[in-house]
Amino acid sequence: MPQSLNNRDIYPLFLKLLENCITDQELQQLNDLFSAHPELVKRYCEFGMNYAAVQMKLNDEVNVNEAEAPGDGFDTQLWAELVRHEKTAPHIEIQQTKSKLEPIQKVAYEKVPARINKLSLITAICSAAALVFFVLLVRLAPQHHSVEMATLIDQIDVKWADSSMNIKNGDRLWTNHIPLCLEKGIVKIKYDDGVEVLVESPAQFTIERSGMYFEYGKLFSHVPQSGLGFRVETPKARFIDQGTDFGVQADINGSAELHVFKGKVQLFAGSGTNAKSSQMLAENKAVRYDADTGITETVPIRTEAFVRSIDSSANLIWRGQPWINLADIVGGGNGFGTGKLDSGIETNTGRWFESHAPDLVQSKIPGILTGGGVYNQVPGLAFIDGVFVPDSRQGPVQITSAGHTFDGFVNGREVFWGNIFNGAWHASDQTLKHQLQLNGQTYGTPQNPAISIHSNQGITFDLQAIRQSIPGGKILRFTSLFGVSETLAQIPSFDPHAGLNSGKVNCWVLIDGKEKFYRNLVSCLHGGIEIEVDINDEDRFVTLVVTESDDRRAYDWALFARPYLLIEMNTN
Repeated sequence: MPQSLNNRDIYPLFLKLLENCITDQELQQLNDLFSAHPELVKRYCEFGMNYAAVQMKLNDEVNVNEAEAPGDGFDTQLWAELVRHEKTAPHIEIQQTKSKLEPIQKVAYEKVPARINKLSLITAICSAAALVFFVLLVRLAPQHHSVEMATLIDQIDVKWADSSMNIKNGDRLWTNHIPLCLEKGIVKIKYDDGVEVLVESPAQFTIERSGMYFEYGKLFSHVPQSGLGFRVETPKARFIDQGTDFGVQADINGSAELHVFKGKVQLFAGSGTNAKSSQMLAENKAVRYDADTGITETVPIRTEAFVRSIDSSANLIWRGQPWINLADIVGGGNGFGTGKLDSGIETNTGRWFESHAPDLVQSKIPGILTGGGVYNQVPGLAFIDGVFVPDSRQGPVQITSAGHTFDGFVNGREVFWGNIFNGAWHASDQTLKHQLQLNGQTYGTPQNPAISIHSNQGITFDLQAIRQSIPGGKILRFTSLFGVSETLAQIPSFDPHAGLNSGKVNCWVLIDGKEKFYRNLVSCLHGGIEIEVDINDEDRFVTLVVTESDDRRAYDWALFARPYLLIEMNTN
């Protein structure tokens, strides 16, 4: 038995258990010791044998008196006199009573069931000890009948191996059910104690009272304080949390990886109770257990290897990326690369369109359009609140669905050009389609995303909706590179100093209607201008606006390059 276990602390618990005077708290303490130290079961049995032997000895000493205990009407004076007479009787008379018939005379002692065979006594006491022990197990061990423990709260593109299985959002999940085999997709499960688990296919798992048995696959678990002790068990390893965000990858052959993103996790390497090693893994650490060699080694942590959040309403799958791409959201995506290039939003209706450009060589951006005076919400995209034309000539302009307004859009008018879309290119009667550039870099590609916003247009993103889709993520700031494309300088007829057609714009970034960034008279000669705006937890909306400047709308080829919301894991 480990030296850290003190017999002086354990034996009193054993004794109370045998004598059935143990409290619920002490019973739970003893159960925890049995679970953590299986060798204590043997020590308990030895203690029970010793206890039985002591009880047998005590029983020998008091056996006769207890067996002949008087009942009602017992004359103590008569029996005392008989005892005195027997002690003072002549010796020869005592010898005469020592005949072969004496054992028959002693049958009187066996008429009352007082004497107990030593072997029977030991057996009875050990049986009682064993019975109490198994009662303990029945009371505290997980029950074999199924109970509701969790709820499936979301899923994306799911296919189960059992074609008859149809688990819907909101359905309850049971313990001791058949293993759930996920062939395709991702599911999000929430336990009743608040623990959230995301399982990524292919995977096979079983819901348990204390956590989840994971045959193979990948999972990410967020464990609040109410779920401390949540356990993930694989065929060859166990992981017990201490209040964490962690990921587990379990291979078919029994090997497994543990990645701890927050808090601590206790790893037991080896199958069942025969763990070959144990270690506590801290935040931002990862290890791999090789089932073939039995070796556990440190590996680099993979921060984007596990799905940490899903939102089926927005088709969002978050793997812990440190940013959200707003251009991808304009393209109908979730901010992590699912949006379509060249798709975007009609500014004067709020309708999302799939593509500006079926003909990728000769296609043209829609020409001159008019709007103003109306804030158009975008119901088809969960993370975009709305779009508008920033014409301040008639008073404050509504810029959010919550009613925020702004009246400082200098030179804003009702005329705009081209709508707002995911990409960075231009095409017209005079100009073939081409990618826009800032600081010598081409934008409007998956590697270098951008939002094209020709004057006069504005778009508002819903920060609160984005936060809800990435639990555990904290939005820190908005960053981007803003400017008018340098490709203007390649047009022979363009003159940046030509007055009314000089391609100059004004740019704003607003948070809940308050100005956080402003530049005026921006032209292609300025290159890319860096934007960095901090965002607080209580901020609800971020708005991007471009208006024409002291010239006309012509050549206002403006873009927000790499428009990102930077995110970090919330450690609170």
